[in-house]
Amino acid sequence: MNGRVFLDTNIFVYLYDSDQPDKQARARTLVERFGLSGEIVISTQVLQEFYATVTRKFARQLSEEQIL
Repeated sequence: MNGRVFLDTNIFVYLYDSDQPDKQARARTLVERFGLSGEIVISTQVLQEFYATVTRKFARQLSEEQIL
């Protein structure tokens, strides 16, 4: 595939959501597929939403180190 691929917040959240193993696996597949080729594009809003979700809404919140 040529060009860029925009991934929404959900994809990045599911990467760390062990309560949703099927969605986690699909998110990992997408990120691996497009990330290795440098095709992924994300917005500042996606980063902000990801941070808010993994620090406030997860039952097991991520550490700052994991977030970075």
